[in-house]
Amino acid sequence: MDSTTTIGNVTQIVVKTTNNLGKDVETKLNKNFMVNSSATYANVDTAARALVTMSSDTYSDTICITNISVNEVLAG
Repeated sequence: MDSTTTIGNVTQIVVKTTNNLGKDVETKLNKNFMVNSSATYANVDTAARALVTMSSDTYSDTICITNISVNEVLAG
C-alpha cells in the first residue's frame, strides 16, 4: 500500500492528536459519518490534518477502521 491506495470500506475514522498538556487524544468521527471508499490514504491524511487545525492539538495519526468480512471477500 502507498498514499495513492484507496481506503475501501472504512466504518470509522479515529484522529489521534496530542493536546497542549502532552496528553494523547483520540477523536472518533461519528459512526454515521459517510466515508468515501474511493478516497486515498493521502486524502484522509489531508482531511484529518485540516480538521486538527481547528483545535489547539498537534496532529499525530489517523486510524481507518474497517469492517470487512473475509468470507464475503472470498465469496466474491
